[in-house]
Amino acid sequence: MRTNQPHAFLLLLYLAACSLRAARLPVRHYTTADGLARNSVHGIIRDRDGFLWFATGEGISRFDGYSFTNYRRTDGLPDRDIRSIVQTADGSFLVATGDGAVRFRPAESAPSRRFQVFALPGGVRVHSVEAVIERGSTVWIGTDGGLYAADRAAQSSAVPVLLNLGGIEPGILTIVCDPAQDLWVGTSNGLFVVDASGRAQRIALPGSPAPFVSALLVDTDDLWLGTGAGGLCKADFRKAGSPPRIECPSGLQPGLKKSAIKSLLRARDGSLWIGTVSGLARQAPDSPAVQWLGEPEGFLNGNVLALTEDGDGDVWVGYDGPGVIRVSASGFVTYDGHDGLPPSQVAALAVTPGGALVVTASAGPGLSAYRF
Repeated sequence: MRTNQPHAFLLLLYLAACSLRAARLPVRHYTTADGLARNSVHGIIRDRDGFLWFATGEGISRFDGYSFTNYRRTDGLPDRDIRSIVQTADGSFLVATGDGAVRFRPAESAPSRRFQVFALPGGVRVHSVEAVIERGSTVWIGTDGGLYAADRAAQSSAVPVLLNLGGIEPGILTIVCDPAQDLWVGTSNGLFVVDASGRAQRIALPGSPAPFVSALLVDTDDLWLGTGAGGLCKADFRKAGSPPRIECPSGLQPGLKKSAIKSLLRARDGSLWIGTVSGLARQAPDSPAVQWLGEPEGFLNGNVLALTEDGDGDVWVGYDGPGVIRVSASGFVTYDGHDGLPPSQVAALAVTPGGALVVTASAGPGLSAYRF
């Protein structure tokens, strides 16, 4: 509503104000122009010193808050395509590449000591590694040809861990370890758990055939799993050897639009971030549904392969192609034409007793008011 007598009709303007439904979040976009090794980002982790490490299609990038340091094939990596990276208890990193798994010690100057390759038997599918994790004295290596276990010292060849007895071994997509030290393995043929003795068990999931389990997140009391069909479910951790209870919250499913889920993050504010092949979604702590975050909110469209949170509470979003988005936890949220505000000057701001913000803006003759 617009009036040429703003002071006389301020209450009327407030009552008739337009509600703004979106906001441009405080984001920054990083690409190769900023020093990132490549704009295809497959994984992001925060190390115990607070630095960020990026698994990219052209090597490993380390961000110290100001600039990127890159490690490539010329530095000793066996392949340029880095699928994932995790830090181990001794401070070294385990790296999954398109041609094997390696232990990475950045402080070592000699390439042969900086990158220690794990020996894998078999052909191309086994050497195509998607995930690596360490549990005790064993390194677990997830490949396109199945799951393998290696001695952490990498002094002998890795041995296969059979998940599908009597059949073709599924491709491994992701591996996480829960507080009880059970390994949860997402595969091209469903979900498996490997206990401390090395015994593998299939976990029954809704749907047939078994879905691709492409993302796993260890939460406080549950394991969240995202599937290739866009389903998002959670499993409570096993108690006394019994199989977990699987629950797929009905309020989340319609909003995900059956987009394959590729990454998950529980932020410190309690929100659940969901990376899909179609973009990014977020479930607020007090909401049963998800909100899509796209260009109107300052994000990019595309395949979100990586999510992490840094020490300041900023969320980092890795895309397959467009680079990385950093969402500041303490920056400015911008409302503009994407949200319904016309190109105009803001004349005044006011907060109602109910906590709503009223913006009065001059757009040509008269005055407009907007509430959000």
